[in-house]
Amino acid sequence: MMFLQLKDPCPLSAVLIDPNEARAEMFDLMLGHRDIALSDRVATVDRALALSAQPALFLIYVEMVDQAAIADLRRLRGARDTAILVLLESAARRDIETLLDNGAHHVLPLGLDADRFSLATITAVAQAGQQRRLERDADAARAEVATTKSIARAKMILIARHAIDEDEAHRRIQKLSMQRNLPLADMARQIIDAEELLC
Repeated sequence: MMFLQLKDPCPLSAVLIDPNEARAEMFDLMLGHRDIALSDRVATVDRALALSAQPALFLIYVEMVDQAAIADLRRLRGARDTAILVLLESAARRDIETLLDNGAHHVLPLGLDADRFSLATITAVAQAGQQRRLERDADAARAEVATTKSIARAKMILIARHAIDEDEAHRRIQKLSMQRNLPLADMARQIIDAEELLC
């Protein structure tokens, strides 16, 4: 007979940024029923940024969308690689768009029920993850373009110096790369640096 052992769900860690203690207790109870562990409750973004732990989610309560709220949101987004769910007092479309444009991964107007709250937290975490993946992909693409340009430039230097064709220049860079145990891009960079020293 075979038994299936289920793992306990791993709660998602969250930090609530809200100066109102009573509201914080309400969110704590609501989150606990959704496998979201409120690891900390702080009153300000400064205190949230001072925390050593890296939660999966920041919940930030915004009573009114003003310059201070936007500045706090931008600082939070710029300092931490964490999903941000804004709990907003109003449901005005303009306020929601402003918050999304300034760093929120998701905005949830209050007057909510538990299902909407759960969906909003999951969406915020997923959107933050997607944004991190897109940023990593963009960085990798930029690095690949830079590498391709360096190798092409090194080949042009070898073609001009030794009157060889492009295939032969590429083979020479590869051979030097293997002899010196360097990545192709680093070898190309050394050829470019040497050429700049000689000119």
